[in-house]
Amino acid sequence: IDYQYSSLPASLSEGRLRVYQSGTQGVIELDFGLVVTYDWDGRLTLSLPKRFQDQVSGLCGNYNGDPADDFLTPDGKQASDVLNFTKSWKLDDGDHLCDDGCYGNCPSCTASQSQFFKGDLFCGLLTLSMGPFADCHGFLDPKPFLEECVYDMCVTGGERLTLCNGLSAYARACVDLGIPVREWRSRSNC
Repeated sequence: IDYQYSSLPASLSEGRLRVYQSGTQGVIELDFGLVVTYDWDGRLTLSLPKRFQDQVSGLCGNYNGDPADDFLTPDGKQASDVLNFTKSWKLDDGDHLCDDGCYGNCPSCTASQSQFFKGDLFCGLLTLSMGPFADCHGFLDPKPFLEECVYDMCVTGGERLTLCNGLSAYARACVDLGIPVREWRSRSNC
């Protein structure tokens, strides 16, 4: 806290902000109801009370229940893609480690790599209509997870851990919504 190592739990601003560990997650809780959890492995979640519905905007959308309009820029316009959306919310705070991505020879997928990793034995497992994640499709669109999984697999040369992390991200998101997923780990060698 304030560039100093601190032990958890910690309370700041006269208790208006609390930081603690709950199970395997770190938690930041603010007095107005915002709860941020982090699993120490790259997964961050935000939770707001219902009274903030239709009152917020940003990288997590506008909390109106319609994911189709979640990619709004600060000026209220629909972003053309995820990259432009995230760039629109970036603050220029002088942090040289926070850039907009690579320049020049950036990693990408060839059409054949993309097709390969979208296959049923890889990231395509996410979108199978009779697959282990099918019950969740009506509640959480698997396509963004598929695209991220495919890209990550291309960049890492198809590392199994990358696939497992991609599939696990969708599985956790479904479970968080209360939607059970069927057994997927043995099928994907995870």
